[in-house]
Amino acid sequence: MYGVYLLAFVAGSLLVFGINLLYVDIERERRKRLKEQIESEERMLVRERANVSVANRELYELAVATSGSSRHQTFQERLGLFFEQSGIQSSPLKIGTIALIAALVIGSLIWLLTSNWISTALIGLAGGLAPILYVINQRRRRLERLQQQLPDAFDLISRMMQAGRTFPQAMQTAARDSSAPLSQEFG
Repeated sequence: MYGVYLLAFVAGSLLVFGINLLYVDIERERRKRLKEQIESEERMLVRERANVSVANRELYELAVATSGSSRHQTFQERLGLFFEQSGIQSSPLKIGTIALIAALVIGSLIWLLTSNWISTALIGLAGGLAPILYVINQRRRRLERLQQQLPDAFDLISRMMQAGRTFPQAMQTAARDSSAPLSQEFG
C-alpha cells in the first residue's frame, strides 16, 4: 500500500519538476527574444539619433557654407547648433510647424470660447511658444547633464591612457561606459 503512495508521490514530484523545467525553458526563450528585440530597438534608436544629428549637422554646415567668409554666425548656423545641443530628434522645421499649429489651434479655440482678440492672441502666442520652450528646456538640461558627466569622463580617459591605451581607445571606452548625453557626444 505504501508502495503505491510512494510511487504516486514520486510520479507527482516528477510531473511538477517536468512542468517547472518546461516553464523555465519557455521563460528563458521569451527573455532571449525580448533581449534581442531590445538590442535591435537600441541599435535602431542609435541609428535614428545619428541620422538626426547628421541632419542637424548638415543644416549647420550648409549655413556655414552659405555664409562665406563672414565671422558672424547666421540664424541658420545658430539654429542648427541649438537643436544639436538640445538632443531633440526633430528638425527645426518640424518644431516650427508644431509651434505654428499649436498657436493656431489654441488661438481658434480661445476665439470660439471668448470672441476676444486680445486673449486669443496672447493665449495663442503662449501655445505656440510651448514647443519652443520645450526645446530650450531640453537643451539646458542636456548641457547641465553633460557638464556633470565631464569630470568623470576626463578621469576615465586619463586612467585609460595611463594604463597604456591610445587616446581613441580611451574615447571609445568613455563613449561605451558613460550614459547619455556624454556617450552620444563621445560616440
